[in-house]
Amino acid sequence: MKISNEYPIMVFKNTYENKDYYSLGLSKKNQDGTYTNGYMQCQFRKGVSIDNQTNIYIKDAWISFYLKDNKTMPYVFINEYELVADAIKNSDKSVESIKQEEIVLDDKDLPF
Repeated sequence: MKISNEYPIMVFKNTYENKDYYSLGLSKKNQDGTYTNGYMQCQFRKGVSIDNQTNIYIKDAWISFYLKDNKTMPYVFINEYELVADAIKNSDKSVESIKQEEIVLDDKDLPF
């Protein structure tokens, strides 16, 4: 099952016995207007290290699982992502390039 998300999601990091474990913060709105928060385990490609409480955009991911005591333990394997901070920096640069372009209107562009 392929996953991608256009909204940012927070990644939580927990280190136990010199190994990093990651989970995604989830929330859903209840009928009474309150929110319920939850977490789902996730993994990244080898060599990827993300700080605790980092916001990311998931570009390419899928649901996988491992077995623990003969129980299925699902997790999200994140293959490709973008840091929200990097996306903001890149969008600021593109806005600056648009601001620097000169806009020229001819009479034919006017609606009257």
